[in-house]
Amino acid sequence: MVATRRPGFVGRSIERDLLDGLLARVRAGASEALIIRGEAGIGKTALLRYAARQAAGFQVAQLTGVQAEMELPFAGVHQLCTAIPDRIEALIVQNAVAHNEGLGAIWKTRRAFWADRAANEGALRANLLSLATTRTRHVGSDPNVEGYAPDLWTDEFAFLSQPGQVDIQSDLFYDYRTNVDSYPKWQTWMRERQPRLLVIWGKYDPSFDISEPEAYRRDVPNAEVHIIDAGHFALDTRADEIAALVGQFMKRQK
Repeated sequence: MVATRRPGFVGRSIERDLLDGLLARVRAGASEALIIRGEAGIGKTALLRYAARQAAGFQVAQLTGVQAEMELPFAGVHQLCTAIPDRIEALIVQNAVAHNEGLGAIWKTRRAFWADRAANEGALRANLLSLATTRTRHVGSDPNVEGYAPDLWTDEFAFLSQPGQVDIQSDLFYDYRTNVDSYPKWQTWMRERQPRLLVIWGKYDPSFDISEPEAYRRDVPNAEVHIIDAGHFALDTRADEIAALVGQFMKRQK
């Protein structure tokens, strides 16, 4: 019997060339961002694994998330902060919570779910996964509803309606209580490290309270805060404005 070596990543030569070029620029001292998006099953994970294999000489931190995070703050970023705190130069936050008081009134149902899952499972699913709730997640209290493309919520709802998703999302939100328990650790990290911090906040967010940006500023007094006319997913309607704010912030960091 002859042992055969498992083949490497086959195909996707254009994407591999782009990834190799990105890593070359990082080795030369540049800061780069990699975004891989697309439908399930097209090979996104394989591309990420390829990038990790090619990143010889780098420290690679790998975190696992879910396809539909919806209102969840990006807890993976906070995990990175605690895993490699000396490597974090700046933070950019857009409608993500790190303080218990930042969870808005809509979280009352979800807190009850955390306290007694069996008794509140049905209410949680209605609160989280209906078409009306999915639409509100994007539009919130924004009076300029015409600025939103309806497929933002219809596409999301179609995904959430796939077999098994109700159970997946319920499990995810039940586990989210552990993020809330970690908020004090994240606050301590910010107070001790005083990272350069940009907070961009869509004021029509139905899930997270408008007090949250100032809560960040209490932890990091020099934080740069911008309240904009947008919902929770502020990029839905204010992508150019946010890109300009981020660009200006990054230029000032050099």
